Amino acid sequence: MDKSKMNYIYELEYQNIGYDLRNAKPHREDCIEMLQFWSKGGYFIVRNHIFPITPGTLLIVNAMETHYSNPSNVDTYNRSKIILSFKRFRQICELCDFNALYEELYRKGGCIYPFPPAQKEAQLADAMFQKAFQRFSSGDPDLTVQADIVSYTIRLLSLLHTPPRPASAVVQTDSTIYLMTEYINNQLLSWEHVTPENLCAALHISYSYASHLFKQLTKQSITQYATNLRLAEAKKLLANTDLKIYNIAELLKFKDSTTFCKTFKKHVGCSPEAYRRTNRILD
Repeated sequence: MDKSKMNYIYELEYQNIGYDLRNAKPHREDCIEMLQFWSKGGYFIVRNHIFPITPGTLLIVNAMETHYSNPSNVDTYNRSKIILSFKRFRQICELCDFNALYEELYRKGGCIYPFPPAQKEAQLADAMFQKAFQRFSSGDPDLTVQADIVSYTIRLLSLLHTPPRPASAVVQTDSTIYLMTEYINNQLLSWEHVTPENLCAALHISYSYASHLFKQLTKQSITQYATNLRLAEAKKLLANTDLKIYNIAELLKFKDSTTFCKTFKKHVGCSPEAYRRTNRILD
């Protein structure tokens, strides 16, 4: 893909069926992902929010947060996707007065908008994804390609005139999982140490039941989920603050800065210092 188009639009798909490789390998995180689902079954996890994969639904994700899909059938999993740089997305929100959406994404990590397939909005959103994909795939390096894709993105965001569906409303059938992820999230935000044992004790559920249910839905163990969530918080602090590495390690309750750096490099693939250099978004 031509580098001039990759400055602001990293990837674009239209009704792509199959396993999402981005769940299995690192990708740019200073970006926003917009997804429209066209298959049914499974969940998309964003931080402690669990969203059902439902046809016509539009999901917007802050990629700085831990996030991944868990479709019930990877062979029929069908979605459209735009990955837009955080910088360009922020410019769009400021230009079009979508500041509430920007703040919600930055604060919560993701929001979902239900568009049943029969609704006009879902069909219009689908058309915008298709047109943007056609322009992105044209191979034309002209800046008008970027301008057109941004225009389609603005029109997509303009369709979101209804309030996003709250996370609690989309996980009613999996309230135990929601309580577990909410507990982990709240404890991390309070900078407390999280273990599977104290989580189960706090929610009065058995360890074996919680472990099986959590792994079935999220594809991660409770410990893996907590570690990934803590590292996602570390990435945000590295990209958005001037905190020293040892201060971040202390805030996130790592044993020491050495342990933090080793854990970070093991899971992220680079040192915290290298991550900060390549993902700095502090104005």
